[in-house]
Amino acid sequence: MDRINFTGLTNISGCVSILPERSNQIHKANLLLKLTNDANDYDLSDFVNVLKRCSPNIGNCKASRLDILHIMTVVNNRTMVPELAINRNIIKPSKKTVPMFDFIAKLTRRIMKMDDDDLFYNVSNDYYSFTDENLMPGIRLHDIGVTDSNFKEIIDSVTHPCNIKQSAEQINKDILAQMIEWLK
Repeated sequence: MDRINFTGLTNISGCVSILPERSNQIHKANLLLKLTNDANDYDLSDFVNVLKRCSPNIGNCKASRLDILHIMTVVNNRTMVPELAINRNIIKPSKKTVPMFDFIAKLTRRIMKMDDDDLFYNVSNDYYSFTDENLMPGIRLHDIGVTDSNFKEIIDSVTHPCNIKQSAEQINKDILAQMIEWLK
């Protein structure tokens, strides 16, 4: 029987510092989740409103599906200042992008406080395929040597409540560091 989620967030996965280095950026933390609207939270509607308020200053942050949100922080090797990326798009801090930073900071704080029982994912072939293609931006897990036999272990790891909360906490800290650097 599928579990019912009353949080406005489903199929959350997260990892910290396991992604390969690409170009001059080191990936620090990742959260991948599906946004929904429910009786308690309107995460999908709130995200769409923030996208509208911040456009065009945030580039094209829309994923192939509007309800999918990939949050990542990366560190530039030259400056070592964390940067927020939404659906593979680096978001530069400015007065016009603050609502996006605020939305993500609130979302990560909420994830950090969620009960472990609310941090679950519905296993399906669609979800495995989705995670394979979206957990690491621009890289399919199977393309970097992940086999079917260890793919389930990776899914179990990135959907473990401890790893999700650790990722949310790291992203939250990185947003704070980026905002402090911007305000200097």
